[in-house]
Amino acid sequence: AGFYLLYGESGSGKTTLINILSGMIPFEGGKISVNGQAFTTCVDWQDSALSFDYITQDSFFADFLTVSENLELISDDKEKIAAVLSQFGLSHVAVQSPATLSGGERQRLSIARVFLKDPAILILDEATSALDNTTEVLIQQALDELCRGRTTLVVAHRLSTIRNADEIAVIADGHIKEQGSHEALLAKDGIYAKLYKEQFRQ
Repeated sequence: AGFYLLYGESGSGKTTLINILSGMIPFEGGKISVNGQAFTTCVDWQDSALSFDYITQDSFFADFLTVSENLELISDDKEKIAAVLSQFGLSHVAVQSPATLSGGERQRLSIARVFLKDPAILILDEATSALDNTTEVLIQQALDELCRGRTTLVVAHRLSTIRNADEIAVIADGHIKEQGSHEALLAKDGIYAKLYKEQFRQ
């Protein structure tokens, strides 16, 4: 278990890397290894015993089903589903289609769905980007709980998410340019330190 952050500016290759890791796009000339187990194709990874989930800026839902029915695809425990909907402030949209939800509500629904799946590996791709500041604080608390005890990989271009990261990988031009803890990268005074100082000066 651990909390890892991929940091880079827009267009640096963060989401492409995550799409490869999650098996959404094929890869050639390399491999993915998790706990010493190597996966040479996306199919191997998807068929492995390791459970993972992926929360993106625009997660997919079955819009012909209601919000509750989407969650029932994950769990048949209706009491647990009702509790999760309440926890994320979605009880009032339980019988609506996900297509009618706002961007923030859809992201909250994505996170609620992960609570039900309880994966061993969690990938977050700007999971709170569509939330207002107040809602983001509440959701971040839930995410902190969700990340506990599992391997979590977070993709971000905002550095407000760095505080709890065990390790940070800085991506530029499709490659990992720097890697280490927040303190170590600041001490290196390279790409990360420059971006960090610029962002917090703003």
